[in-house]
Amino acid sequence: MWDANTHNYMMGTGGFGFGFAQGFWGFMPLVLVWSFVWKALALWKAARRGDTIWFGALLVLNTVGIAEILYLFVFSEPKGILKDKTNTVSGGEVKKEEQSNPQV
Repeated sequence: MWDANTHNYMMGTGGFGFGFAQGFWGFMPLVLVWSFVWKALALWKAARRGDTIWFGALLVLNTVGIAEILYLFVFSEPKGILKDKTNTVSGGEVKKEEQSNPQV
């Protein structure tokens, strides 16, 4: 005799039904876009900085953006106000405008 539960199991749904499969496949494009965006940003930054080991690891590993986010915000060089300011004037040279017009 034919049983609906046995038939669903035999068809490969595993008892979860169509709703689980539809939700899973609807969620996958979001995960792929999320991962692609973070991977692209991290690979671009690693290539610009010359971090070949990081570039290779980020290219091969698929961590759904976790390793990429860690590289961008923890392991790479900080920028903006967190970056150390260095003096760009070499040898202590001062421009003539600065000597003649000191600002108070």
